[in-house]
Amino acid sequence: MKQTNEIYRKVILLTVSILLSIFLYQKSLGINIIITSILVYGSVFIYKREAFSNTIVKVISILFLIASILVFNIQSSLSIINYFVTLFVFIGYVSTQKTSIYISLLNGFFSFIIAMFFRVLEKKTSIFPEQLIKKKETDYPYLIKLIGLPLLLIIVFTCLYKNASPVFNDLINKIDLSFINIGWILFTLTGYYILNNVTNPIQLERITKIDISTKNTLESSRFNTSNTTELLKENMLGVVLIGSLNILILIFITTDLIYLLTESSNQGAILSQAVHKGVNALITSIILAIGIILYFFRGNLNFFEKSIILKRLAYLWILLNVIVVVITFYKNLLYVQNLGLTYKRIGVFIYLTLAIIGLLSTYIKVMKAKNLWFLLRFNTTVMCCFLYIASFLNWDQVITKYNLNQKQHTSIDYLISLSERNATTLYNYATKNMEFLSEKQWRKIRVKYLKHNEVLRNHTWQELTLENFRNNEQQ
Repeated sequence: MKQTNEIYRKVILLTVSILLSIFLYQKSLGINIIITSILVYGSVFIYKREAFSNTIVKVISILFLIASILVFNIQSSLSIINYFVTLFVFIGYVSTQKTSIYISLLNGFFSFIIAMFFRVLEKKTSIFPEQLIKKKETDYPYLIKLIGLPLLLIIVFTCLYKNASPVFNDLINKIDLSFINIGWILFTLTGYYILNNVTNPIQLERITKIDISTKNTLESSRFNTSNTTELLKENMLGVVLIGSLNILILIFITTDLIYLLTESSNQGAILSQAVHKGVNALITSIILAIGIILYFFRGNLNFFEKSIILKRLAYLWILLNVIVVVITFYKNLLYVQNLGLTYKRIGVFIYLTLAIIGLLSTYIKVMKAKNLWFLLRFNTTVMCCFLYIASFLNWDQVITKYNLNQKQHTSIDYLISLSERNATTLYNYATKNMEFLSEKQWRKIRVKYLKHNEVLRNHTWQELTLENFRNNEQQ
């Protein structure tokens, strides 16, 4: 019965793999990614139904299907990266539901790549000696002879008979095997292999067990009153060090605010220099700030009664670092208002937001006596959420529309250099605002638009995107 079920399983997976090849082979991503995701979801649900009783698996599976819709809708590299990250996390949670998101990501990637090989190896190493004795060994040399020798002789005699008979030669020449697509067959087999991995995921046992058994909170039982003298020394060092750094950062904030109040700070060139240098310095300073706080609150100082002043100084330092981030955020905002949006400036906004979240998680770590595992889990979850949310937007369109509304600051050449996802918006603007463009710029925009439309027209039904349907409605 078990063997019959396994045969049915393989037949179903092979059928799904053939369907996936029809949808994906030599095709760009479009509506086929949604169909593929539904098939993958259905296959996993059938063979791992018990995992879907877990709420996290249900939520991640829905997010996985939405991620496929985002690829169909947005067609950006970010949405594709987000899709695969969500897929790996989904597979990871199907294999084990109690792990952190980064462990699920690792387990999902591990399952996606080598789960089938791992299970074959596991079966071989788990066989007991007595089973090896009873098990009938396969005579591979005989199988090679049984299949290979007749095939070889058939080829040899066919060549001889072709030379001996013109009629037989014509018959053989009429046999057309061009319909056999080796690439498609290999793609299908690869799809079967991956689908087998996805529906039967595994886990990295050692790191999974460590992750499940490790809590987020430091153990107060580690506190030992016998080393009070050492703790007093470390506490005093922390008070002096963090106290001095608080004074320094207060002076820095004061001078930075004075700078922002001057009229010259709004000039584009000065803002550019201030933002670029400021962000680089901020990256280093926040990493050092978090590192210093983690060092002092790595163990027993969290439970030492006389460390209250040190904790308050740490809270103040975190708050002052947040203020520095907010000031830099404002500088970048002025920079965007003066010179428009670019991917680098958007990246600065994202980094600054993540920096505030990192500082917030450090504050929680000190206040609640959390450990490094908490920081890792919290911040990796936030980054995955950020990636997912960011993939909802067509950033080329966002940049283009914003910059075109700021005509006096718009760099048309930069907008032309972006991907084809802004081609229609840029072309519509160009046709209405020819006086703002040079002949070279207009030519580039028109060529970009025509190429983009040509790509859309050449899409097969598997490659259709949301833009195809929008264009059809407009026509």
